[in-house]
Amino acid sequence: MTYHDVLLEGAKLKQGGSLNTPKAESLCTLVITSGTTGLPKAVKYVHSMIMVSLAEFVIYTKPCGYNQSERILAYGSMAHISSMTSFCYCINYGCCYGFNSGDPLKFVEDCQVLKPTLMLFLPKLFTAFYGKIKLGIAQLGGCKRLLVEKAIETKI
Repeated sequence: MTYHDVLLEGAKLKQGGSLNTPKAESLCTLVITSGTTGLPKAVKYVHSMIMVSLAEFVIYTKPCGYNQSERILAYGSMAHISSMTSFCYCINYGCCYGFNSGDPLKFVEDCQVLKPTLMLFLPKLFTAFYGKIKLGIAQLGGCKRLLVEKAIETKI
């Protein structure tokens, strides 16, 4: 089913079709936390919570002038609220949504393939970046290592 097909189905509903409208307090989905501060867990989300998340996403991105030409790359599972919200945004506005390869260390390759105009990150990606940077610094020798460590210490 294409996005155009979805729009056609929606137009049919406007012409008298019926749709069971969910209540604001009815369960919409389970959202999985990333486990950044402990074990991942599922959280019940009702429709009103999803709508608030989507509204906030729209409010924060509107000043940037996002439109149908956008390509969003999300580094998180679809069960995470940020990914779910950005995906709903794409459905609503007709822009592209890209899934990452699943390997945070392939971030550059994902960007080269998807050419995103907006990226959403989870803390685990920054943790992977930090680990790779620390490893690179540890592998430097002598003067180079001392200079890099001093630069980091003085926040250059």
